[in-house]
Amino acid sequence: MDNLKRLVHSHLTQAGALPASTSAQELQTVVKRVNVELDNATRTAPARIREMVTENFKSMGWDAPRKARSTGANATLFTVAKYVQTLEQLQEDLSNWSPPTAPTPEELNNLSLACNRLWELDLHRLVPDRDYAVNVQGGKFFSDTHDAAAEPLFRYVDEGCLNQPTFRAFVNLLDNYTATTGSAEVVTSEEMSENRRFLGLIMDTKPMQYVHQYLVAKGATKASTREAFIQELYDLWFGLYRRKVANDSSAFEHVFLGEIAEDKNEVTGFHNWIQLYLEERKGDFDYRGYIKPRRRGHSSSAPHSQEQLITLSFAWRGFIKKVSSSFVGTSPEFEVALYTLCRFCGGQENVVQCGPYKVLVTVHTFPDNPRPGQRVFLGSSFPGEAPLEEDEAARRIQSSFTHKMANKKK
Repeated sequence: MDNLKRLVHSHLTQAGALPASTSAQELQTVVKRVNVELDNATRTAPARIREMVTENFKSMGWDAPRKARSTGANATLFTVAKYVQTLEQLQEDLSNWSPPTAPTPEELNNLSLACNRLWELDLHRLVPDRDYAVNVQGGKFFSDTHDAAAEPLFRYVDEGCLNQPTFRAFVNLLDNYTATTGSAEVVTSEEMSENRRFLGLIMDTKPMQYVHQYLVAKGATKASTREAFIQELYDLWFGLYRRKVANDSSAFEHVFLGEIAEDKNEVTGFHNWIQLYLEERKGDFDYRGYIKPRRRGHSSSAPHSQEQLITLSFAWRGFIKKVSSSFVGTSPEFEVALYTLCRFCGGQENVVQCGPYKVLVTVHTFPDNPRPGQRVFLGSSFPGEAPLEEDEAARRIQSSFTHKMANKKK
Protein backbone atom coordinates (compact mmCIF):
# COMPACT_ATOMS: atom_id res chain seq x y z
CA MET A 1 0.00 0.00 0.00
CA ASP A 2 2.84 2.38 0.85
CA ASN A 3 4.51 1.51 -2.47
CA LEU A 4 1.28 2.33 -4.30
CA LYS A 5 1.02 5.70 -2.58
CA ARG A 6 4.63 6.48 -3.53
CA LEU A 7 3.93 5.46 -7.13
CA VAL A 8 0.89 7.75 -7.37
CA HIS A 9 2.86 10.62 -5.79
CA SER A 10 5.67 10.10 -8.31
CA HIS A 11 3.28 10.23 -11.25
CA LEU A 12 1.57 13.29 -9.80
CA THR A 13 4.93 15.07 -9.68
CA GLN A 14 5.62 14.11 -13.30
CA ALA A 15 2.11 15.19 -14.35
CA GLY A 16 2.70 18.64 -12.90
CA ALA A 17 5.62 19.06 -15.29
CA LEU A 18 3.57 18.27 -18.43
CA PRO A 19 2.95 21.33 -20.61
CA ALA A 20 -0.68 22.42 -20.88
CA SER A 21 -0.33 22.18 -24.66
CA THR A 22 0.16 18.38 -24.51
CA SER A 23 -2.05 16.87 -27.22
CA ALA A 24 -4.79 14.34 -26.48
CA GLN A 25 -2.79 11.67 -28.32
CA GLU A 26 0.35 12.38 -26.28
CA LEU A 27 -1.67 12.40 -23.06
CA GLN A 28 -3.28 9.10 -23.97
CA THR A 29 0.19 7.54 -24.25
CA VAL A 30 1.12 8.85 -20.80
CA VAL A 31 -2.15 7.76 -19.15
CA LYS A 32 -1.94 4.30 -20.73
CA ARG A 33 1.59 3.78 -19.41
CA VAL A 34 0.62 4.99 -15.93
CA ASN A 35 -2.42 2.71 -15.84
CA VAL A 36 -0.29 -0.30 -16.76
CA GLU A 37 2.01 0.52 -13.84
CA LEU A 38 -0.96 0.98 -11.48
CA ASP A 39 -2.48 -2.30 -12.68
CA ASN A 40 0.73 -4.10 -11.82
CA ALA A 41 1.00 -2.36 -8.47
CA THR A 42 -2.59 -3.22 -7.49
CA ARG A 43 -2.64 -6.78 -8.82
CA THR A 44 -2.69 -8.26 -5.30
CA ALA A 45 -4.40 -5.30 -3.60
CA PRO A 46 -7.93 -5.39 -2.16
CA ALA A 47 -10.69 -5.05 -4.75
CA ARG A 48 -11.68 -1.63 -3.40
CA ILE A 49 -8.21 -0.24 -4.21
CA ARG A 50 -8.45 -1.43 -7.81
CA GLU A 51 -11.92 0.13 -8.02
CA MET A 52 -10.53 3.47 -6.80
CA VAL A 53 -8.01 3.55 -9.64
CA THR A 54 -10.64 2.65 -12.25
CA GLU A 55 -13.22 5.14 -10.95
CA ASN A 56 -10.82 8.06 -10.74
CA PHE A 57 -9.47 7.62 -14.26
CA LYS A 58 -12.99 7.07 -15.58
CA SER A 59 -13.79 10.60 -14.36
CA MET A 60 -11.34 11.99 -16.94
CA GLY A 61 -12.70 9.89 -19.78
CA TRP A 62 -10.39 6.88 -19.58
CA ASP A 63 -11.76 3.45 -20.52
CA ALA A 64 -9.82 1.01 -18.32
CA PRO A 65 -10.98 -2.25 -20.01
CA ARG A 66 -9.99 -0.89 -23.44
CA LYS A 67 -6.87 0.80 -22.09
CA ALA A 68 -7.73 3.83 -24.15
CA ARG A 69 -9.57 7.12 -24.08
CA SER A 70 -13.34 6.59 -23.96
CA THR A 71 -14.80 7.14 -27.42
CA GLY A 72 -17.89 8.92 -26.12
CA ALA A 73 -16.18 11.02 -23.46
CA ASN A 74 -16.33 14.79 -23.37
CA ALA A 75 -13.11 16.05 -24.97
CA THR A 76 -12.80 18.78 -22.34
CA LEU A 77 -12.25 16.10 -19.68
CA PHE A 78 -9.16 14.61 -21.30
CA THR A 79 -6.66 17.34 -20.46
CA VAL A 80 -3.45 17.69 -18.49
CA ALA A 81 -5.29 19.69 -15.83
CA LYS A 82 -7.90 16.94 -15.42
CA TYR A 83 -5.14 14.30 -15.35
CA VAL A 84 -3.43 16.14 -12.49
CA GLN A 85 -6.76 16.45 -10.69
CA THR A 86 -7.40 12.72 -11.16
CA LEU A 87 -4.07 11.79 -9.57
CA GLU A 88 -4.62 14.25 -6.72
CA GLN A 89 -8.02 12.71 -5.98
CA LEU A 90 -6.60 9.18 -6.18
CA GLN A 91 -3.82 10.15 -3.78
CA GLU A 92 -6.38 11.57 -1.34
CA ASP A 93 -8.62 8.50 -1.63
CA LEU A 94 -5.70 6.16 -0.91
CA SER A 95 -4.62 8.24 2.10
CA ASN A 96 -8.12 8.25 3.57
CA TRP A 97 -8.91 4.59 2.89
CA SER A 98 -8.80 2.13 5.75
CA PRO A 99 -10.16 -1.40 5.32
CA PRO A 100 -12.80 -2.37 7.89
CA THR A 101 -11.64 -5.00 10.38
CA ALA A 102 -15.03 -6.07 11.73
CA PRO A 103 -15.92 -9.58 10.50
CA THR A 104 -19.22 -9.92 8.67
CA PRO A 105 -21.88 -12.47 9.73
CA GLU A 106 -21.03 -14.48 6.61
CA GLU A 107 -17.35 -14.59 7.56
CA LEU A 108 -18.15 -15.62 11.13
CA ASN A 109 -19.96 -18.64 9.70
CA ASN A 110 -17.37 -19.50 7.06
CA LEU A 111 -13.69 -19.94 7.90
CA SER A 112 -12.70 -19.81 4.23
CA LEU A 113 -14.30 -16.38 3.78
CA ALA A 114 -12.50 -15.18 6.89
CA CYS A 115 -9.14 -16.41 5.60
CA ASN A 116 -9.73 -14.74 2.25
CA ARG A 117 -10.51 -11.53 4.11
CA LEU A 118 -7.14 -11.81 5.84
CA TRP A 119 -5.50 -12.02 2.42
CA GLU A 120 -7.23 -8.80 1.38
CA LEU A 121 -6.19 -7.11 4.62
CA ASP A 122 -2.51 -7.97 4.10
CA LEU A 123 -1.55 -4.50 2.96
CA HIS A 124 2.18 -5.13 3.43
CA ARG A 125 2.36 -8.19 1.18
CA LEU A 126 5.10 -7.94 -1.45
CA VAL A 127 4.17 -7.73 -5.13
CA PRO A 128 5.52 -10.56 -7.31
CA ASP A 129 7.88 -9.58 -10.13
CA ARG A 130 8.30 -6.16 -8.58
CA ASP A 131 9.38 -6.76 -4.99
CA TYR A 132 10.61 -10.32 -5.55
CA ALA A 133 10.83 -13.06 -8.15
CA VAL A 134 11.24 -16.81 -7.67
CA ASN A 135 12.86 -19.34 -9.97
CA VAL A 136 10.93 -22.60 -9.45
CA GLN A 137 13.02 -24.59 -11.99
CA GLY A 138 12.51 -28.37 -12.06
CA GLY A 139 9.87 -30.38 -10.26
CA LYS A 140 9.95 -33.83 -8.74
CA PHE A 141 7.71 -36.21 -6.87
CA PHE A 142 7.78 -36.74 -3.11
CA SER A 143 9.68 -40.03 -3.43
CA ASP A 144 12.43 -38.55 -5.63
CA THR A 145 15.75 -37.88 -3.92
CA HIS A 146 17.63 -35.98 -6.64
CA ASP A 147 18.23 -32.24 -6.70
CA ALA A 148 15.95 -30.79 -9.40
CA ALA A 149 17.15 -27.19 -9.09
CA ALA A 150 20.66 -26.04 -9.95
CA GLU A 151 20.00 -22.42 -9.02
CA PRO A 152 18.62 -20.61 -5.94
CA LEU A 153 14.86 -20.28 -5.49
CA PHE A 154 14.94 -16.48 -5.25
CA ARG A 155 16.08 -14.47 -8.24
CA TYR A 156 15.85 -11.32 -6.13
CA VAL A 157 14.09 -9.69 -3.18
CA ASP A 158 13.82 -5.95 -2.69
CA GLU A 159 15.34 -5.80 0.77
CA GLY A 160 13.86 -2.37 1.31
CA CYS A 161 10.57 -4.21 1.79
CA LEU A 162 12.11 -6.12 4.69
CA ASN A 163 12.60 -2.80 6.48
CA GLN A 164 8.86 -2.41 7.04
CA PRO A 165 8.33 -2.36 10.83
CA THR A 166 6.73 -5.79 11.27
CA PHE A 167 9.19 -7.41 8.85
CA ARG A 168 12.17 -5.86 10.64
CA ALA A 169 10.84 -6.93 14.05
CA PHE A 170 10.27 -10.45 12.71
CA VAL A 171 13.82 -10.71 11.35
CA ASN A 172 15.17 -9.63 14.74
CA LEU A 173 13.67 -12.79 16.26
CA LEU A 174 15.37 -15.21 13.91
CA ASP A 175 18.68 -15.38 15.78
CA ASN A 176 17.08 -16.09 19.17
CA TYR A 177 16.91 -19.87 18.81
CA THR A 178 19.02 -23.02 18.67
CA ALA A 179 17.92 -25.03 15.65
CA THR A 180 18.70 -28.47 17.07
CA THR A 181 15.89 -30.23 18.91
CA GLY A 182 17.08 -31.49 22.26
CA SER A 183 18.87 -28.23 23.08
CA ALA A 184 16.93 -26.24 25.66
CA GLU A 185 16.21 -22.62 24.73
CA VAL A 186 17.34 -19.89 27.13
CA VAL A 187 15.24 -16.78 26.65
CA THR A 188 16.94 -13.57 27.77
CA SER A 189 15.11 -10.45 28.92
CA GLU A 190 16.19 -8.76 25.69
CA GLU A 191 14.66 -11.58 23.64
CA MET A 192 11.44 -11.39 25.64
CA SER A 193 11.29 -7.68 24.84
CA GLU A 194 11.84 -8.42 21.14
CA ASN A 195 8.99 -10.96 21.23
CA ARG A 196 6.61 -8.47 22.81
CA ARG A 197 7.67 -5.69 20.47
CA PHE A 198 6.89 -7.92 17.49
CA LEU A 199 3.46 -8.82 18.87
CA GLY A 200 2.72 -5.17 19.62
CA LEU A 201 3.61 -4.14 16.08
CA ILE A 202 1.54 -6.84 14.38
CA MET A 203 -1.41 -5.95 16.63
CA ASP A 204 -1.31 -2.52 15.00
CA THR A 205 -2.05 -4.15 11.61
CA LYS A 206 -5.39 -4.96 10.01
CA PRO A 207 -5.01 -8.78 9.82
CA MET A 208 -4.36 -9.15 13.54
CA GLN A 209 -7.08 -6.67 14.50
CA TYR A 210 -9.51 -8.64 12.36
CA VAL A 211 -8.52 -11.95 13.96
CA HIS A 212 -8.88 -10.52 17.45
CA GLN A 213 -12.40 -9.26 16.69
CA TYR A 214 -13.24 -12.56 15.00
CA LEU A 215 -12.15 -14.70 17.95
CA VAL A 216 -13.98 -12.49 20.44
CA ALA A 217 -17.17 -12.60 18.34
CA LYS A 218 -16.93 -16.41 18.11
CA GLY A 219 -16.27 -16.80 21.81
CA ALA A 220 -12.96 -18.47 20.96
CA THR A 221 -11.03 -16.17 23.30
CA LYS A 222 -11.76 -14.39 26.57
CA ALA A 223 -8.99 -11.88 25.85
CA SER A 224 -11.22 -8.94 24.96
CA THR A 225 -8.56 -6.25 25.42
CA ARG A 226 -5.50 -5.67 23.26
CA GLU A 227 -3.14 -6.31 26.18
CA ALA A 228 -4.84 -9.55 27.16
CA PHE A 229 -4.82 -10.79 23.57
CA ILE A 230 -1.10 -10.00 23.20
CA GLN A 231 -0.45 -12.16 26.27
CA GLU A 232 -2.52 -14.97 24.76
CA LEU A 233 -0.52 -14.67 21.54
CA TYR A 234 2.71 -14.73 23.54
CA ASP A 235 1.70 -17.97 25.24
CA LEU A 236 0.55 -19.48 21.93
CA TRP A 237 3.60 -18.61 19.85
CA PHE A 238 6.48 -18.15 22.29
CA GLY A 239 5.53 -20.51 25.10
CA LEU A 240 8.29 -23.14 25.40
CA TYR A 241 7.57 -26.85 25.54
CA ARG A 242 9.37 -30.17 25.36
CA ARG A 243 10.03 -32.11 22.18
CA LYS A 244 13.09 -33.97 23.45
CA VAL A 245 14.12 -32.06 26.54
CA ALA A 246 12.37 -29.39 28.57
CA ASN A 247 11.95 -26.02 26.84
CA ASP A 248 13.62 -27.02 23.57
CA SER A 249 10.85 -25.83 21.24
CA SER A 250 8.04 -23.34 20.62
CA ALA A 251 5.42 -22.79 17.94
CA PHE A 252 7.24 -19.73 16.61
CA GLU A 253 10.56 -21.53 16.33
CA HIS A 254 9.08 -24.60 14.68
CA VAL A 255 6.78 -22.87 12.17
CA PHE A 256 8.84 -19.85 11.16
CA LEU A 257 12.48 -20.83 11.73
CA GLY A 258 12.58 -24.59 11.48
CA GLU A 259 14.22 -27.24 13.64
CA ILE A 260 16.81 -29.91 12.98
CA ALA A 261 16.35 -33.44 14.28
CA GLU A 262 19.93 -34.71 14.02
CA ASP A 263 19.05 -38.25 15.07
CA LYS A 264 16.64 -38.50 12.12
CA ASN A 265 18.83 -36.46 9.76
CA GLU A 266 15.88 -34.22 8.86
CA VAL A 267 14.43 -30.74 9.09
CA THR A 268 11.02 -30.15 10.65
CA GLY A 269 8.86 -27.05 10.43
CA PHE A 270 10.48 -24.14 8.50
CA HIS A 271 7.45 -22.69 6.70
CA ASN A 272 8.39 -19.04 6.28
CA TRP A 273 9.70 -17.44 3.10
CA ILE A 274 11.68 -14.67 4.84
CA GLN A 275 13.71 -17.19 6.83
CA LEU A 276 14.12 -19.23 3.66
CA TYR A 277 15.39 -16.25 1.69
CA LEU A 278 17.81 -15.09 4.38
CA GLU A 279 19.22 -18.60 4.86
CA GLU A 280 19.58 -19.04 1.10
CA ARG A 281 21.39 -15.71 0.90
CA LYS A 282 23.83 -16.92 3.59
CA GLY A 283 24.44 -20.17 1.72
CA ASP A 284 22.85 -22.40 4.38
CA PHE A 285 19.73 -23.25 2.32
CA ASP A 286 19.78 -25.37 -0.85
CA TYR A 287 16.57 -25.34 -2.87
CA ARG A 288 16.07 -28.75 -4.52
CA GLY A 289 12.99 -28.19 -6.66
CA TYR A 290 9.21 -27.99 -6.32
CA ILE A 291 7.00 -30.97 -5.56
CA LYS A 292 4.68 -32.28 -8.28
CA PRO A 293 1.84 -31.99 -9.05
CA ARG A 294 1.79 -28.20 -8.67
CA ARG A 295 -1.55 -26.43 -8.43
CA ARG A 296 -1.16 -22.82 -9.51
CA GLY A 297 -3.20 -20.00 -8.03
CA HIS A 298 -2.68 -17.68 -10.97
CA SER A 299 -3.53 -18.56 -14.56
CA SER A 300 -1.27 -21.11 -16.23
CA SER A 301 -0.01 -18.36 -18.55
CA ALA A 302 1.24 -16.20 -15.66
CA PRO A 303 5.03 -16.19 -15.14
CA HIS A 304 6.28 -18.74 -12.62
CA SER A 305 8.17 -15.90 -10.94
CA GLN A 306 4.83 -14.66 -9.58
CA GLU A 307 4.18 -17.66 -7.32
CA GLN A 308 2.92 -16.81 -3.82
CA LEU A 309 2.56 -20.39 -2.54
CA ILE A 310 5.03 -23.17 -3.19
CA THR A 311 5.54 -26.78 -2.14
CA LEU A 312 9.23 -27.56 -2.27
CA SER A 313 12.13 -29.77 -1.30
CA PHE A 314 15.31 -28.39 0.26
CA ALA A 315 18.37 -28.97 2.40
CA TRP A 316 19.13 -26.70 5.34
CA ARG A 317 22.56 -26.76 6.97
CA GLY A 318 23.10 -30.13 5.29
CA PHE A 319 19.88 -31.71 6.57
CA ILE A 320 17.10 -32.65 4.16
CA LYS A 321 13.41 -31.82 4.13
CA LYS A 322 11.78 -33.89 1.38
CA VAL A 323 8.62 -31.83 1.23
CA SER A 324 7.69 -28.50 2.75
CA SER A 325 5.47 -25.57 1.87
CA SER A 326 5.41 -21.83 2.33
CA PHE A 327 3.67 -18.69 1.23
CA VAL A 328 5.94 -16.26 -0.62
CA GLY A 329 5.81 -12.50 -0.19
CA THR A 330 3.20 -12.47 2.57
CA SER A 331 3.70 -10.35 5.69
CA PRO A 332 4.53 -11.80 9.12
CA GLU A 333 1.25 -10.43 10.49
CA PHE A 334 -0.75 -12.26 7.82
CA GLU A 335 0.85 -15.61 8.60
CA VAL A 336 0.50 -15.24 12.38
CA ALA A 337 -3.12 -14.15 11.90
CA LEU A 338 -3.98 -17.03 9.55
CA TYR A 339 -2.46 -19.76 11.72
CA THR A 340 -3.91 -18.27 14.92
CA LEU A 341 -7.37 -18.14 13.35
CA CYS A 342 -7.18 -21.74 12.15
CA ARG A 343 -5.84 -22.90 15.53
CA PHE A 344 -8.79 -21.44 17.45
CA CYS A 345 -11.62 -21.78 14.90
CA GLY A 346 -10.58 -24.60 12.58
CA GLY A 347 -9.64 -28.25 12.69
CA GLN A 348 -6.50 -30.16 11.83
CA GLU A 349 -7.06 -29.71 8.09
CA ASN A 350 -8.73 -26.55 6.77
CA VAL A 351 -9.37 -25.95 3.07
CA VAL A 352 -9.68 -22.18 2.70
CA GLN A 353 -9.39 -19.50 0.05
CA CYS A 354 -6.48 -17.07 0.23
CA GLY A 355 -6.66 -14.70 -2.71
CA PRO A 356 -6.06 -16.74 -5.88
CA TYR A 357 -5.09 -19.86 -3.94
CA LYS A 358 -7.18 -22.67 -2.52
CA VAL A 359 -5.05 -23.53 0.49
CA LEU A 360 -4.94 -26.47 2.86
CA VAL A 361 -3.93 -24.99 6.22
CA THR A 362 -2.79 -27.79 8.51
CA VAL A 363 -2.73 -27.34 12.29
CA HIS A 364 -1.02 -29.79 14.65
CA THR A 365 -1.30 -29.49 18.40
CA PHE A 366 1.34 -30.78 20.81
CA PRO A 367 1.40 -33.28 22.38
CA ASP A 368 -0.62 -35.48 20.04
CA ASN A 369 -2.43 -37.29 22.82
CA PRO A 370 -2.50 -35.03 25.88
CA ARG A 371 -3.33 -36.39 29.30
CA PRO A 372 -6.43 -35.02 31.06
CA GLY A 373 -5.64 -31.50 32.23
CA GLN A 374 -2.33 -31.36 30.33
CA ARG A 375 -1.59 -28.09 28.55
CA VAL A 376 -1.91 -28.28 24.75
CA PHE A 377 0.49 -26.24 22.61
CA LEU A 378 0.54 -25.29 18.95
CA GLY A 379 2.92 -27.85 17.49
CA SER A 380 2.89 -26.70 13.89
CA SER A 381 0.84 -24.89 11.27
CA PHE A 382 1.55 -24.49 7.60
CA PRO A 383 -0.06 -23.89 4.21
CA GLY A 384 -0.24 -26.28 1.33
CA GLU A 385 -1.94 -26.68 -2.00
CA ALA A 386 -5.47 -28.02 -1.42
CA PRO A 387 -6.25 -31.36 -3.10
CA LEU A 388 -7.90 -31.10 -6.49
CA GLU A 389 -11.65 -31.45 -6.46
CA GLU A 390 -13.16 -34.08 -8.74
CA ASP A 391 -14.09 -31.70 -11.56
CA GLU A 392 -10.69 -29.97 -11.38
CA ALA A 393 -8.90 -33.31 -11.59
CA ALA A 394 -11.02 -34.31 -14.60
CA ARG A 395 -10.20 -31.05 -16.40
CA ARG A 396 -6.48 -31.49 -15.72
CA ILE A 397 -6.52 -35.06 -17.06
CA GLN A 398 -8.43 -33.95 -20.17
CA SER A 399 -6.02 -31.07 -20.73
CA SER A 400 -3.02 -33.39 -20.40
CA PHE A 401 -4.55 -35.90 -22.82
CA THR A 402 -5.35 -33.18 -25.37
CA HIS A 403 -1.81 -31.82 -25.13
CA LYS A 404 -0.28 -35.28 -25.70
CA MET A 405 -2.52 -35.96 -28.71
CA ALA A 406 -1.62 -32.59 -30.21
CA ASN A 407 2.08 -33.39 -29.87
CA LYS A 408 1.62 -36.75 -31.58
CA LYS A 409 0.12 -35.03 -34.63
CA LYS A 410 3.13 -32.76 -35.05
